[in-house]
Amino acid sequence: MEEMTIKVVGITTTDERIINNTTIKELEKRGGHAANICYTQKSFGDIIKEPTEKTLERAEGNKINHHHSVFGHDTIQLYFEGIPKIIAMMLNNEHEYNTSEKSGRYTTMFGNEEENKLYQKWQAIFEEEIKKAYPNEVYLTDKMISKKAKENARYLLSIFMRTKMKYSTSFR
Repeated sequence: MEEMTIKVVGITTTDERIINNTTIKELEKRGGHAANICYTQKSFGDIIKEPTEKTLERAEGNKINHHHSVFGHDTIQLYFEGIPKIIAMMLNNEHEYNTSEKSGRYTTMFGNEEENKLYQKWQAIFEEEIKKAYPNEVYLTDKMISKKAKENARYLLSIFMRTKMKYSTSFR
């Protein structure tokens, strides 16, 4: 039986030097390499040695033929600060993605002055109502009650409120 081998051929990085030196053409080239795995008997080591023009030509052919899966291996990471919540919600509705967004469930949210007053008012009301509804609950700590109140109060903020998030998706 043939022996299986595994080789790391790509990584995700936050190294700014690498990010700044990775162009769209470089990502397309990697897609062309992935496409060649499908079309050749060559090893990956031989595939990446072929002329760049040939690789980019194959990548372009894959784009034209809507064979986009070969471009899904590389991930693009974006950090948004001040993104409107509605845009974050739209991005989080896309297909293949990973997101880390400021949580209205675990942290205090801030909108405009009017929203902040409303948020604080209702957070206090929710805390009081939770304590009234569960007066003898030994597992419901003040910290948990505060979290549940924040979780509910966040719905009183506008979907245009600014937030922050890291969003990753494939180059595809």
